[in-house]
Amino acid sequence: MIKNITLTFFLLTSITLFSQAEKLNNYKYVIVPAKFDFVKITDGYSTSSLTKFLLEKKDLQFF
Repeated sequence: MIKNITLTFFLLTSITLFSQAEKLNNYKYVIVPAKFDFVKITDGYSTSSLTKFLLEKKDLQFF
């Protein structure tokens, strides 16, 4: 029984991860805000610059 649950969980997780990668590759340009809603200052906690860096690794361009 545990093997069936584990196998089902693994299959659903892999399908979900694969579908997320496909959706990201459909876009050519991405807009990253200078300030997110949960941060009080511009680029607080380096959220914007880190997001931009990680998306540039995926060969996306920015406005």
